[in-house]
Amino acid sequence: MIDICQATECLTDIIAYRQSANGCLSDLDSDLLASGGNTCIYVNDEPGVNQDVIEAAMSEDYENVSAYLRAVRQSEIQNALQAYINQHKELTRARTLLDNIDVVKNITYFTDKVQTNGRFVGIMITPKKSQSITAIIKNLGVQFDSIQSGLPIYFFETSQEDAISTYPLTNTKTNSLQWFAMTDFEAKYKYDGGGTGQSYIVGYFENDLAGQAINTKLYGSCCSPVVYSDFLSISGVVFQSAALSGTDLPDMKQIGYTDETFGLALKISAVCDITDTICDNTTLFAQLCKKKIATRIMWDFYNNMNLNRKAELSRDRALPNITRLEAEFAAELKGIKLDLTDLDSVCMPCNKNFVTSATMR
Repeated sequence: MIDICQATECLTDIIAYRQSANGCLSDLDSDLLASGGNTCIYVNDEPGVNQDVIEAAMSEDYENVSAYLRAVRQSEIQNALQAYINQHKELTRARTLLDNIDVVKNITYFTDKVQTNGRFVGIMITPKKSQSITAIIKNLGVQFDSIQSGLPIYFFETSQEDAISTYPLTNTKTNSLQWFAMTDFEAKYKYDGGGTGQSYIVGYFENDLAGQAINTKLYGSCCSPVVYSDFLSISGVVFQSAALSGTDLPDMKQIGYTDETFGLALKISAVCDITDTICDNTTLFAQLCKKKIATRIMWDFYNNMNLNRKAELSRDRALPNITRLEAEFAAELKGIKLDLTDLDSVCMPCNKNFVTSATMR
């Protein structure tokens, strides 16, 4: 698995454009230029890809040349990563370790309800110590006796006082279990925006709840975490009202553990994730992405029907550049090899010298 958004962000930081010295051409926005002392790869260092060509390549769909270059950079980084994945798909060893497991499996009774008491309640996920295994909450289920209209569901990482994500939940069923797809509730051993070796808590404040939750329980014994194949563990958790301070995560000294899930259910997968490996090896992918971006600009230039006379005279020279760039892209693509030293052993491909492939989500 590759988190395409995170990998794209890592590569965007080192792929830049040079500002033309020609004062008649547009000034590029600062986010497109090299900054912060990073080692940068410049797209318009490619032969033939100068700012005259770039401005002639831009269609009327873009507000200005900076908007065009920003969009091209993002889309072609993603296309370059996808090309790498597709080329090695038949050799992939990146896999799902736990597939959509349900953490609530016991029978529930609609008349068995949780008495609200102004607490924060939820489920805690603790991922395995690993640089390459990610627990993903695919779906959140709820069983409440009343309709909720935008009930805030909070996702905390225990090194952060503020929630790292929230979800406004509106259900259409009462008493019955109803599922909602989640998109950004991920539990990593090493969280880029916070700590390492932390736990994650998904839950709600009872004062926000309309009505009551149906009493649901984890598949496990009271007060002991449920461990799934050593990849992650699950616990029901509660913070009493006296421990709360607004919508901040309370002090972890005040946490209580339980087998109750307070009307919540989760479907969780554990997957091998090589995103950090990509981000740790951006220099290997930077040239690949530069070729892809330059090729897109040259094709846009060649196909633009609104060229001025000067640009028209240069159009025929675009095709040899495109042929060269596509050949060089193919060579770069074939030659990429990554160091997998930090990957968990269960995620390693049979050939441990390099990544062969991954699946993108």
